[in-house]
Amino acid sequence: MGPFSILFLALLSTTTNGFVVEAENDGAFVEINEFDEVTLGNDLFTVTFNSNATAKSLHKNGVNILENIAEGMQTWYLDWNGERAYFTPSLVEIVRNTPEQAHVRFVQEANYERELMYIEFHMVVFSALSGIYQYIKLSNPTDLTVDFAEFRTVHRFDHALMPKVSNIIRSEATPDVSGRPLIQDTTWQLADGTYWSKYDLCGYIRETPWFGVYGGGFGGWIVSASREYHSAGPLKQELLVHQDSLMLNYFHSTHFGTPNLLVPPGWSKFFGPYLVYINTGSEEEVLADAANQALIEQSQWPYSWVEDEEYPLSRGSVSGRVTGQTKAMVVVYDAVEQQFDLQNLGYLFHAETNEDGTFAIENIRPGSYDVVAYPLAGHGSENLARKSITVEAGGTHNIGDLDLPEPANIIWAIGETSRRSDSYHWSDELRNYYWHLLPPANLTFEIGKSDIGNDWYYAQTKTPGIWKVTYEDERNGYGRILRVAFAAASRSASVTVAINGNDIGHFAYDNDATIYRDALQNGNFHSEVIAIPANYLADGSNTISFELLRGLIMYDAISLALPEPTGIIWAIGETDRKSDGFRYSHELRNFYWHLVTPKKLQFVVGQSNHSREWYYSQSEGVWQVVYEDQPDNQGRILRLAIAAATGSLIFNVTTAHLQVEVNDFALADFEFDNDKAVYRDALQSGNFFWEKITVPAETVIDGENVLSLRVTRGSIMYDAISLAREAA
Repeated sequence: MGPFSILFLALLSTTTNGFVVEAENDGAFVEINEFDEVTLGNDLFTVTFNSNATAKSLHKNGVNILENIAEGMQTWYLDWNGERAYFTPSLVEIVRNTPEQAHVRFVQEANYERELMYIEFHMVVFSALSGIYQYIKLSNPTDLTVDFAEFRTVHRFDHALMPKVSNIIRSEATPDVSGRPLIQDTTWQLADGTYWSKYDLCGYIRETPWFGVYGGGFGGWIVSASREYHSAGPLKQELLVHQDSLMLNYFHSTHFGTPNLLVPPGWSKFFGPYLVYINTGSEEEVLADAANQALIEQSQWPYSWVEDEEYPLSRGSVSGRVTGQTKAMVVVYDAVEQQFDLQNLGYLFHAETNEDGTFAIENIRPGSYDVVAYPLAGHGSENLARKSITVEAGGTHNIGDLDLPEPANIIWAIGETSRRSDSYHWSDELRNYYWHLLPPANLTFEIGKSDIGNDWYYAQTKTPGIWKVTYEDERNGYGRILRVAFAAASRSASVTVAINGNDIGHFAYDNDATIYRDALQNGNFHSEVIAIPANYLADGSNTISFELLRGLIMYDAISLALPEPTGIIWAIGETDRKSDGFRYSHELRNFYWHLVTPKKLQFVVGQSNHSREWYYSQSEGVWQVVYEDQPDNQGRILRLAIAAATGSLIFNVTTAHLQVEVNDFALADFEFDNDKAVYRDALQSGNFFWEKITVPAETVIDGENVLSLRVTRGSIMYDAISLAREAA
């Protein structure tokens, strides 16, 4: 019967030259003809597949709706890595052939030399449904790691017959772009000066249970009851439909910032089932019917007719409560070695919380998972709550509380965090290349007067350009906490943040390829929390600036707050086991740098700047910190975080020695083993040490106090230093 191994055949419908002759069939059927073509169908439709599992024809009401597809193109095919690798089955098996159900699978064997995975592509037809269920089993039995940029099915229809597409948000005909100038990949400028791109029709895949192609009285739809098997997280955006009457079912892609799928040896995954649904009627009727069919499919998930150990029918549920900021997204995912919103190796489930913070997620596959919650309101953009759980078949798991603390002492805010820019100018428009051309290079947003919906834009897109936020404040001896949450960063965006002319942060991110591809609300998320020193503040008007040096940046939310009460009197740096906030720490490694730090130094709290006047390491000599204090019958706690401690290469000194004094009162004497870091060009870290020193109450002076750090041997590299009241 040709190259295929046919394991089971049943009584089949009549065919002529490989095409189905429309006749009365007794329910569902599958057949393979002399040309190795596979035909599936029922009394409502018939579809014929070529031997490589691409569709040859689909007859509905006497019309072949797969004619007139783009010249030279295939349709209804499975491919990966941008049409550079097509599914190449070597085996077809009829799994079932009864009037109730026809089931066939195509099999591609793994090929070590061609780096091909083992793939089973299943197709199932039922007697009374006008459509084909498809699912795919993908596994890697080789000892290679296989790289997937994308993995998808592609479905083209007769463009002359069915010229319109719908992604739910918009339903329209695509324009003729032939002869029009290409602006970037699959993006054209039309004759009237407007733009059209395939990215106009992208959408949030987990918010889109159906989409497809329609016209001429017909509709073809991808209907997905679950998106548990797709890559990335709740905000994954994807191509759905575009020109040439095309619909795409991407299981994985690198679109909009998702990383490549690197498939390790021994890995496997089950994709689907999803329904390729064929209907008829007016345009309004086929759209409404597709939406209704999605509800039917969701009510039947998981499908009881799937008989495969990799598709468990008995599943569990997870419930709990989010406290603090109760409006939140909860994500349950099993690829815990990956970041939840960039995962691509496993399965993911999600739900938004109810008003009281409670949540429940059902139909979770048995297995080990992390549960992650992030806020959808408020100002704690950096917050994530996480727990690990095991889901058992038939089990109900209440995990208790996930806490997302809401920051206090907010002075002002632009927007609230949701990982989207959805409250700003143009963020709620229909996707189009045009919008990112419009935001101004420079703007000033005045707190208390400007409006975020009109005066703050969804993205900052022009370089050079500076966006400024002006506001009133007064110095009170405390610094400030600036939270900046970026919803997307494209073309290797680089931005410098400053207050009153003082740099307080520089941030650079990889290209998530979102903003210039029509994304208006999000890409890859980044959250920064910046401590503003008290001496950078001004009484009266203050200005925070965001200078875009490269690329494009999209904002989620920005807020300024007073620091939480901690008892901290002053601090130099923040601990991260690195000296990366201090002078010379960001230079290129060189032996030279440790030779040019000063032997003597005086750092005045509230006046000196730690990035310019505190150095990455101290060699032999005395450094002093001068600060104001007053006795209150409490001692103080001095915390020293030391990023490295190095002996002397020249004098063969194997330890570093540090003496600590306050107001000439000896507090501590430390000796550290030689980590050989500083004199071997390290600029940020070596072996880490943390020391907590009690400063007696009687040593505190009313007025100016002096902390002395005396290095008598070797070199000391500081991570952070802070002084707090003893109760803290």
